[in-house]
Amino acid sequence: MSQYNVNVVIFSVFGLSIIYASWLCIQADKNPHKTNPFILQFIPGFFTTLGIFGTFLGISFSLNEFDSSNIEREY
Repeated sequence: MSQYNVNVVIFSVFGLSIIYASWLCIQADKNPHKTNPFILQFIPGFFTTLGIFGTFLGISFSLNEFDSSNIEREY
């Protein structure tokens, strides 16, 4: 899988997660009695986990292409 395709997948997952979480919050505001409170408590932890995972994923992609014998190379 090329780097471009991986980036598209990662940004799509992040974008769809943000859209879905926003939709859940709007629905909870409109109909609080129909919303599971666990879902709203889950959202901040989910984004924290997603952020940490994305950070290490980015580091691993960067180090995968790192060439220690040619440090002066520009990317």
